[in-house]
Amino acid sequence: MGSILELATEVETTPVQDTQLDYTPDQIKLAEITQGLIKAFGGNLEDFSIKNLISCISDEGQALLKFDHVYKLVKAAIKYKRPGDVVAAIIIGIKGVKQAMGGLQECEAIDTSKFNYDQMMSTYDIISNPDGHFEILEEDILIHGASIKGDLWKA
Repeated sequence: MGSILELATEVETTPVQDTQLDYTPDQIKLAEITQGLIKAFGGNLEDFSIKNLISCISDEGQALLKFDHVYKLVKAAIKYKRPGDVVAAIIIGIKGVKQAMGGLQECEAIDTSKFNYDQMMSTYDIISNPDGHFEILEEDILIHGASIKGDLWKA
């Protein structure tokens, strides 16, 4: 057990180098979309590469998957009375924390000091609850009572 925990807590961080990793077109597209969202709400990415953003997204996403697995293992351990699942959950949980910490360096490089969280949450609310914000008329669409017909035709 001690050697398992020792292996689980070893540091596995490797500095990100632009030539080190190959990225799929989907990873690059996701990073570019994320970069656009961060910039749209005031985040500063001047000294931040797409590859660092991909690394941030990837590490944090993998950490979330590990935490989800831990949750399922603990749930199964309780339901089926399997202590081995708890041990596995602890090991995977430690790995998840390490994975999240590995991505923090890249993620924290994003300057969010001028980030407009209120605007982002307002935008999220519009997306998640469109009926509360949009009113569809016969030949127009209103957002918060303002017509967007002209903007739609320009687009």
